[in-house]
Amino acid sequence: MSYGSRKEALLNEYKGNLFEFLVSKEISHLFSFEVQFLSQFDQKAFETLTQQEDFIRNFFPEYLEFLPMSAKYCAQKLINVLDVNSCQGVEVVGKMQASKSNQETYSEVDLILKCKSDINCSLKLSRQSSFVNTKSAGIKSFFEKYFQYKDISNIQAGFTFDWNLEYEIFARNLHKAIDLEYTQLFENWQQNRSEVLPGELNQDLKLILYDFYEKMNEKLSKILQELYHRDKDQFKKSLMPLIGFSKSNIVQVCLFYTKKQQSLTCKEIQVHAWDDVLKALDSELIFKVNKTNIEICSMGLTIQIRMKPMNTFIQKGYKVNCSVKFN
Repeated sequence: MSYGSRKEALLNEYKGNLFEFLVSKEISHLFSFEVQFLSQFDQKAFETLTQQEDFIRNFFPEYLEFLPMSAKYCAQKLINVLDVNSCQGVEVVGKMQASKSNQETYSEVDLILKCKSDINCSLKLSRQSSFVNTKSAGIKSFFEKYFQYKDISNIQAGFTFDWNLEYEIFARNLHKAIDLEYTQLFENWQQNRSEVLPGELNQDLKLILYDFYEKMNEKLSKILQELYHRDKDQFKKSLMPLIGFSKSNIVQVCLFYTKKQQSLTCKEIQVHAWDDVLKALDSELIFKVNKTNIEICSMGLTIQIRMKPMNTFIQKGYKVNCSVKFN
């Protein structure tokens, strides 16, 4: 990974952590329990936040003013939309508290508002008009994990077989294109080439990679469409975790912003609950196969499914990334 890409990756991680903290802090301020809220964090947590804030100050200073302002706006919007009149606490269980967020109970949840009944919130911070990342799963367990059909184990096994075959063809074609002897595990490639990320490939080699993606997207889409037509209600139910709703008691809060030169502006905040998503899915689904992704479209939203290397394209570990855009 290049130096610039590494910085961008750290920015995405750090701004998410700070945004999560600042939204929670603002809610605690609005309901007058800020001291109680801050007491849940130990010294190490504050040191980590300070280090992450220093990183942003040094490399992306435009976010220093934007994050607190947008967090204030987001907290107020959330309280208004959900009509929260009383709140006794906010528990942070997301990225900042990884030991909790890894538990199944807290899957997808970043904040828990302690009201008359708990409100589980998932926070998203994204560029305006972009798809919002919601789920990532291993390519060789995707169907079996999320689609509860009677013969799904056989479907997953067949897809995994096709994946291994097409990956082998892709690897051989990539070596052939540069007159390099093919060896498994890309041993010759690693000794003779430096490219290991898709963005590092030249245009000709990138087309070979995209051809591999497109073939697998077609196979993936074919299976998804077969499952949809077999049982439409079950299929839509299976889509819910891919949209970020593994449980019905989650509220998804998405803040969208624009960036022009060094200026960041909050443009829109969307708040979605389980019933909103079901309503958005309440139409016939249309499947679109693109070169690098699949789209599942309803009247109310579009789900984008994209295959990506977990680390590098020279390793067989690939994942399925899911993201959503509400219409």
